[in-house]
Order: sequence, then structure tokens, then C-alpha cells
Amino acid sequence: MTDTDTRNENTDDKAAATAAANPAALSDGDDRQHRWFTVAWPLALIFHLLANISDIPLAAVLQLVAAALAVLVLLQPRTSYVLALATVFPVITYLKAPFIGNHELILTFTALVVMASVLASRRRWSATALPILRWVLIVAYASIAFSKLNGSFLDPSVSCAAQFADEFSGWLGFRASDFRSLSLAAIWTTVVVELAIPVLLLVRRLRVIGVLVAMSFHFILALEPASHVYDFTATLFPLFLAFASVEVRGNLSDRIDGLAGGLGRSVVAFGALTVIVAHIVVIVATPAPVWVVAYPVWLVVGTTTLWWVFTSTVSHTRAQGSWDGERLDARGPLVILVPVVAILAVNAAAPYLELRTAAAFNMYSNLETVEVDGDHLLSGFVGGARSHELVLITDAPDDHPLAFYVTDGRAVSAENLRWFQRERLAQAASPQELAGDDDVRLQWVGSTAVDGPARLSDLDPGSGRWRSTLAHKFGFIRPVDLSSPARCLRTWGPAG
Repeated sequence: MTDTDTRNENTDDKAAATAAANPAALSDGDDRQHRWFTVAWPLALIFHLLANISDIPLAAVLQLVAAALAVLVLLQPRTSYVLALATVFPVITYLKAPFIGNHELILTFTALVVMASVLASRRRWSATALPILRWVLIVAYASIAFSKLNGSFLDPSVSCAAQFADEFSGWLGFRASDFRSLSLAAIWTTVVVELAIPVLLLVRRLRVIGVLVAMSFHFILALEPASHVYDFTATLFPLFLAFASVEVRGNLSDRIDGLAGGLGRSVVAFGALTVIVAHIVVIVATPAPVWVVAYPVWLVVGTTTLWWVFTSTVSHTRAQGSWDGERLDARGPLVILVPVVAILAVNAAAPYLELRTAAAFNMYSNLETVEVDGDHLLSGFVGGARSHELVLITDAPDDHPLAFYVTDGRAVSAENLRWFQRERLAQAASPQELAGDDDVRLQWVGSTAVDGPARLSDLDPGSGRWRSTLAHKFGFIRPVDLSSPARCLRTWGPAG
């Protein structure tokens, strides 16, 4: 990470170095600039967990454990609580994989960085973690923005941005897509802002504006009335704030501590526990949508955070007479930084190499790279590292799970289909549950198409050995739109 000006003292660098060398040596001022993260991070995890309750029993139980640990961290950020939370969350992600979102992967990397930082620096783990988390944000966010540079995303007839614009404009009683200019405005605003945010955060003189633009843009996206993507914004807010000035971060810590006459953390922890309990009760006892409790609460938290950051930033810039940002540490311990950045980079490159397309920093991008002539504007020179058998579900009974793909029209990876069938065979209580498989018709397509079975009932599901399990979790290919332009992929089907 390169700054255009190095005049200011590198306070984060000193804090991180001191934390690694002597965990007890940091001053109260140093603690003040990092203390906010011990609230912002567990809150982000709680909002994610409430918005993404797993239907896998063990994962769901661990989600409850993680939520309880997050409340404990909010109440008192002891290293044992922090380490336990940072350890449990990646296990949940593994159990849920490959059915995870991009923001869940970002949260997982954040947890892994926190875990390593606790082991390296103990009590001052946040000073060690923040420099590395800045890289997590830059690599992941820049990759998501880069994935949108494709012809399908820029096409108003199919673009995910145009669909979001329709849902926003529905509030006002019209469809933005009825006006091509509005769809194009939504598309290009998304592209320009998302490409600009990493640059603004990297360049010292633009960093203050970058934090405000990034938080404002994603707060607006969280208002989207259909998908309720507030969990993604909740994930990004702490990472954006890592780029704020020392004074702004310190003011945020002070304002959290000063809540309810100085009860700060206790109030936040009790409020979080109340929301968790109310959310579970409502979801279990009523048919209410999953967002009905947590989303309104996040709106309050998000609005308050944004207001605090804006007012603190304005006050700080007036006091120093400049909007210039501060030089921030871009390193952290290399033993943590290097593998984290390397894995992030591989994940970002995975869709272009046809290694995986699930949670590969390509969310809502219309990006298609598997077995099609990709229309990405800058990656046409990249060749696939894997070949894939694809299957079209051409017919299925209306009550069969795979009927989803008859309507959807996308091709499913043959490996995904075999995994799906293995799971069904293992869970079927009687042969009657599989009777409809005879009527599920398959058409094998793609450059490596084989003369496969024409019916699902004749498909060999394979053995499901550990190698297949790892390939399924870490090399998952989402359903492929063989048409052009590629449509927006926003939902998960039974086989991906």
C-alpha cells in the first residue's frame, strides 16, 4: 500500500510493532484508537449470523455458540473470548461451504487474522490485526469491483445493478428499467464508485473522502428493500473504518464507551443479546421473514455509526485545517500478512481460471467464465485451468427439487449434480422419495460433454470420498448461464 505523502508519523505501525514485542506496553491513547474494533467486529458477526441461519444442525448450533461468544466479547474483550470466537466462525464457514456468500468469506478471513493476531500479540491483538485487515478489504473489494467489468453487467437488460435499481425504484411506484437511462446510471454509478473506493482508501490525500464515500455508498445499498443486504454492509463497515484517522477511530471508541452515562459496552452487549433472543423467538414462532428483527436494529446501528464518523471527521479536518488522511501501517507481521494476501489473491483469480465461482469475490457481477466465451473486458487472455462437465435439466416433475433448474435454464456442473444425488440417496427414508428421479431429464453440454445418462435415476453419484468433499467445498462451480448476455445470479438452487 503506497501513500502519496509520508510526512505524518506512522502511529499504527508503532502500535502494531509494540504489540508484537510487548503486549502490555501500549499507552491508553494507543488502546483508544483500536478499542472500537472490539465492538464493531463482534457486532458485524452477530448481524451476519442472524441474517444467515444455517439449516445444517451442527452449523446452526455453532452459530448460537458464536453469537454467545460475540456478546461476551462485547461485554469484555478478553483474549480467551476473542480467540474462541475467531476459531468457531471459520468452522461454521467450512460446514456451510460451498453455500456461502462473498461477505461470509471476508468475515472468515477477518476471523483468521484476528485469531493469528491474538496468538501473536495477546491482549493488543487489535493493533496487530488492523494493518492486515486493510489488505483483506483492499484485495477483496477491488476484486469484486473488477469482476463487474464485463459486458453482461454493463447490459441494462440483465445487469444485477439494474435489478437492484428496479427494487429501489419500486418504493416510488415505478421500474427504473422502463427508462434505459436510469438503468445505465445505476450500472455506471456502481462501477465507478466500486472501482474508486480502493483507490481512495489507498491514497493518503484521498483517504478521508474514501472512508466517507465507501460507508455512505454501502449504507445506501443496505436500504435495498427486497434482498436486505445489510449483512454485507455490516461486514464492510469495520474494515472501512480501519482506514479512518487515528482521531476519528479514537472518537468512535470514546462515543461507544460513553453510551448511557459510561455503561457503553454493557449497554451494547445487553442490546445485542436482546436482539439475538428476539430474533430467534420470532423466527421459530412466527412465519415472519428472517430480517424482521435484526434489520431495523442494524439500520439504527448503521445510521448512528455513519453520523458519528461524519461528525468526527468534520471536526478533525477543521482542527487540522486539511482533509489529508494519515499514513497508515500497511504491513503487520509478515508471517500473517503474506499467506492471507496470497490466499485472497488466488481466490480472486479463481473464476477466471475456472477453478471455482462460488464466493470468489464476484458477487452480483453477472460474471460467466466457465465453458462460455467470457465477456470480461480485461481478462480474455486468461485460460481455464479445469474442464467441466455441464448438465441441463430439461424436464422434471413440478415437485422435484431439480425443477428449479428447468425454470432457471442454467446448466449445472455434473460434479454438483452427483453431490446432490449422493445427499438425496443418503437422506431418503424410502425408495418412494426417489421415484420422481426417473422423470428428471438430463442433457449433457459444454466443451467436454460426454454421453452421460439421460435420466437422473441412471446417474452414478460417485463415492463422496474426502477428496470429493474438499473439491466440492473449495472448487464449487455455480450454475452456468449458457446464454449471452449472462443473467444476474442472485439465488442458490438445490445443486448450487
